[in-house]
Amino acid sequence: MTPYSHSRLSTFEQCPLKYRFQYIEKPEVEAFDGIEAFLGSRVHESLEQLYKDAQMGRILTPEELLQDYSDRWDKEWHDGVQVSNPRYTKAHYRKVGERCLTDYHRRHHPFDADRTLGTEVEGSFSLDGKGG
Repeated sequence: MTPYSHSRLSTFEQCPLKYRFQYIEKPEVEAFDGIEAFLGSRVHESLEQLYKDAQMGRILTPEELLQDYSDRWDKEWHDGVQVSNPRYTKAHYRKVGERCLTDYHRRHHPFDADRTLGTEVEGSFSLDGKGG
């Protein structure tokens, strides 16, 4: 059975042709890492760490969260990451991530409004009664 993630379904809703190329035909294209995707991945990873720690009863301080982000940024950065807008630099994007995480921490601390049962948990279900 084909796995359908939130990302796959969202891609199809945006553009069925994009879905077809990305998940079915998968044509060879020159790969590069855009700074926006790089930034988003690092923020996502740090938020995931924040909630994993919270599940264990350890609440990261804003400084610890930013240090996690900084460590991940430095570890994963490579010269292939492309900044397409010449008005901005790597440093501008890095600061955007810091601001996002700081604002998120301030808004949601102490992270006990809901109970996190898991992060990046896989689930599956049939789309019709016949298992398709």
